[in-house]
Amino acid sequence: MEKIDFNSGGFTGFSNGEDLLLDTGIVLAYLNSYDSWHNTVKNFFDTEITGKDLSLYLYVTQNIVNEITHLVGKPVEKYLRKYPSVTLSPSQIQRIETSTIDVLEHMIEVDLLNVLGGNKQAVLNQISLYKALGASDAANVALANEFGLNLLTVDGRLASNMEANKSSLPNIEKVYFTTGTHRSY
Repeated sequence: MEKIDFNSGGFTGFSNGEDLLLDTGIVLAYLNSYDSWHNTVKNFFDTEITGKDLSLYLYVTQNIVNEITHLVGKPVEKYLRKYPSVTLSPSQIQRIETSTIDVLEHMIEVDLLNVLGGNKQAVLNQISLYKALGASDAANVALANEFGLNLLTVDGRLASNMEANKSSLPNIEKVYFTTGTHRSY
C-alpha cells in the first residue's frame, strides 16, 4: 500500500480507469462550500478529477452516505464558530444543507458516484479492523479492500492507520490523503 499526499510533489495524478472510494470528508467538503476542506478538495477535483481527460470510477458506500447526512450541518456550524461576525438565518442554513444533500443525491442518480454494498467477507474484514480504524472507517475500508479500490480522504490519521494495517488490506494499492495545513480555516 502506497500512502500519497495529494497536495505534495509525490502526487503524479491518477491512472486512467482508476477506482476510488471517496471518504466522507472528501464528499462533504466537495459539496459544501462552508467546509474547512472545501477549497482544497474543490481545487483538487477541478484539476485532477473533472479537469483531466481520464476515466475514473468514483464510489461511496451506504455508510458514507449515512455519515454525510448525519454531518451535513457541521461545516456551517464550525464556520459560524470560527467567524462569529457572519450570521446566517435558519432558512439559509437549511438551504445549504438541502443543497448539499440534493447534489449528493443527483451524483448518485446519474452514476457519477457508484454505491458499493457489502458481503460476508467484507463484513468479516470490517470486524477485524474496527479497533484499529474505528467502526465507520473499518466498514468503508473493508469494502474498498474487497473491491480493490484505492481511497481518497482528507483524514491523514486514517491513511496512517490503514498503512499500519496494510497486511489486512492487500487489495488497496494507494491511499490518497492530505494534511490539515491545507484547510481553509
